[in-house]
Amino acid sequence: MPENAEPQREQSTEPSEYALLARIIANASSEDRTFLYSFLKEAAATPFLDLSTVALHEASHALHLGIQAEDIENHPEDFEALTFIRIDQGWLYRFVRSVFDLVRNDWKRENRTKKSVTPDLLMDLLGQHLEE
Repeated sequence: MPENAEPQREQSTEPSEYALLARIIANASSEDRTFLYSFLKEAAATPFLDLSTVALHEASHALHLGIQAEDIENHPEDFEALTFIRIDQGWLYRFVRSVFDLVRNDWKRENRTKKSVTPDLLMDLLGQHLEE
C-alpha cells in the first residue's frame, strides 16, 4: 500500500470521520466553528505534534488558561494527578481548588505582591477543609 493511501475500511454502519466532522460543524455555534477551524489549521501546520497535544493547546488558548503543550510534556505526572483529584472531587479537590482560587485572585489584583498566599494562609485553609 502506498504511503499516502488511506487504509481500506470494512463495510460498517458507523459513520466515517468525515461524516462525523461534517455533523459537528453543522451543529456547532459560530464560536465552536471558530475553535474547530483554529484547531484544524494548527494541526495541519504542526504535523509533528499529536492531535491531543494540539487540542490541549488550542483549548487552553480558547479558554485563556495559558497551558503550553511543553508544560504537560515536561510534567505529565503533575497534570495526571490534578486530573485524578478533579475526578474524585473530594476534600482534596475542594482544597486544591481553594488554593487555585487564592492564586488566581492574587494574580488578578492590580498591586499584587505574589506574597499574599503565604504558608500560614495555606495551613489555615487546609485546617478549614479538614474540619469539614
